[in-house]
Amino acid sequence: MSARSRVLSFLRNLLRRENVERELDDELRSFVEMAVDEKRLAGHREEDARRGVLLELGGLDQVKEERPGHPNRSGGRAAPPGPFLRCPDAG
Repeated sequence: MSARSRVLSFLRNLLRRENVERELDDELRSFVEMAVDEKRLAGHREEDARRGVLLELGGLDQVKEERPGHPNRSGGRAAPPGPFLRCPDAG
């Protein structure tokens, strides 16, 4: 593989990783907002609902680190694009 090919490959992987991170951030934010809305409809105050959701998740950064392919996990391969969250009730 030529040096040019390696540089181009590196840049593609870097951009892909950034896109995956952005998609995960968007998905996490949407999930948290939906869960907070559910708790608010059940009668919780906004602050209590948000805190409860984040406690149930274990924190946003921890959710990101638990996904397959995260560098802090064994293997260190990039995660495929797609849904990263599991519904807490699904087990």
